[in-house]
Amino acid sequence: MYYLYRYLPAVCGGWLAAQALTLQHAHLNRNATFIIGIKWQMVVVGILISLLTTQLLSKAIHQLAYRSLNRSLIILSVGFLCTFITLFLLGFFAQYPMPLGETTATAHLLRKSYLPCLKIALGLNLVGFTLAYSLHTDKITDLSYGLTFLLIATYMFAHSERKSVDCIAYIMVALWACRLCFFLFRRILVIGKDHRFDTIRSDFWHFGAFWLLQAITASIVLLPLLLCLGKKNKAAGMHPLGYIGMFVFLLGLAMAHMADTQKFIFMQNPANKGKWIAHGLWRYSRHPNYAGEIVGWIGICVFAWPHLNPSLRVFASIGPCYICFLLVFVSGIPILEQRANERWQDDKAYQRYCERTSVLIPWLPG
Repeated sequence: MYYLYRYLPAVCGGWLAAQALTLQHAHLNRNATFIIGIKWQMVVVGILISLLTTQLLSKAIHQLAYRSLNRSLIILSVGFLCTFITLFLLGFFAQYPMPLGETTATAHLLRKSYLPCLKIALGLNLVGFTLAYSLHTDKITDLSYGLTFLLIATYMFAHSERKSVDCIAYIMVALWACRLCFFLFRRILVIGKDHRFDTIRSDFWHFGAFWLLQAITASIVLLPLLLCLGKKNKAAGMHPLGYIGMFVFLLGLAMAHMADTQKFIFMQNPANKGKWIAHGLWRYSRHPNYAGEIVGWIGICVFAWPHLNPSLRVFASIGPCYICFLLVFVSGIPILEQRANERWQDDKAYQRYCERTSVLIPWLPG
């Protein structure tokens, strides 16, 4: 069963992509019978993917939201949602495959927008790695992450049409990057050293791998902005969905700023040494700063959606999905949760806090 969950979605996804390409060819040749046959195969595979996704998402929601919620209800709700979305998308693309010209335009825009920005990210982080490794300092490391986002966004804005939509999208990312730079740099000046890098700071390969991941992360997370700014002939006015995206972004930005500020002030109080923060936003989530970051990038993606074609929307959605995966399963929550458990695993008050408080999604304490 473990291997089924791990490999079958990838196999089905690959087969589905191949069938979609075949469907595209059939559509161009107007072979209606062949299209219908392939369409139903896609629907069947979509159901299988939905069932597997349901199990994974329901488990994640059960762990990350509020563990006392009824898991059967979560599975049922997520199951309906996943199945509906998958069948809708498959049915849509089966009836309206992407025109060949749109495919070419999408590939051209990805090359024009993503590749130069990836080079900028790699170049900046190579310089940052060289300085940080040579000087054995964390000041450059903490400052470089936000600067990478700001530099890439500025480059793309300079090469955009600079319409009102482009300006707003750039301002949102610039606000996020500047806030992060200011907070991380202020924090490192106070604490002097970032203990996350204690085990890798002097290891050339491991430290270099971190900087490489940071560069790739910035270029992927920024995909909604890159595609939005790189798209030509956009409508000059704001789409209603754009206002929703702006609101979601501001909500995420405020959440991340409040959470970071509350924890920073808490940690600077000598009376709180050896304690964990459990007030403010931290009363409703053990990692509200990460929740705010994810929400912020979802808002930017939603803002960009109306100005992108269906295929570009898929690529833009990779950005918030990637940062969510990274924070939830790789470099964010797992590391901090492990350190907290090692430090307070015998503290009953901390165990009660974990049982009552959501891991990521802010929720009323149990």
